[in-house]
Amino acid sequence: LFLKKIKSAGFHLNEIDALIGPAMGAVPLMYTLQHFFELEHVRVMYTECGDNGEYVLNRGFRLDSDMRILIIDDVVSTFRTIRSTIQALHIACGKQTGWEAMVVGIAALIDRTPADRKPPEWFAPALKFTAGLRIPEEAYTPEECDPCRKGIPLVKA
Repeated sequence: LFLKKIKSAGFHLNEIDALIGPAMGAVPLMYTLQHFFELEHVRVMYTECGDNGEYVLNRGFRLDSDMRILIIDDVVSTFRTIRSTIQALHIACGKQTGWEAMVVGIAALIDRTPADRKPPEWFAPALKFTAGLRIPEEAYTPEECDPCRKGIPLVKA
């Protein structure tokens, strides 16, 4: 289903030079896409959290000035890791030659954004986006939240 959604979203995979995503969830997806679409010409790279907490493109990965990039992620809910990945690409490009990465779109296995949002229009309207599966994140008011009504404190796991 994910592979079909990527094709139907209008991504021309024969024109993509790199699949880049945040480690670690995107890594198996990117290699799977590379294999099943027979994209031997496509480089697979990933961003990871650096020493300062910001995402960086490390491990000897280098971008070329004419490179067309499709960003891949496993699950999106806030697009924080996608934004961090795009920022890391722009920083990496600037350190190399001063140009900006050519991100052509974003593909996620699962889209968990809230039902009232149309991703990624609220932060990157020029980018195409597709997801294999849409499962909107549910939000509850304190009155609707059963643990809240029982006085059970919320704890981030």
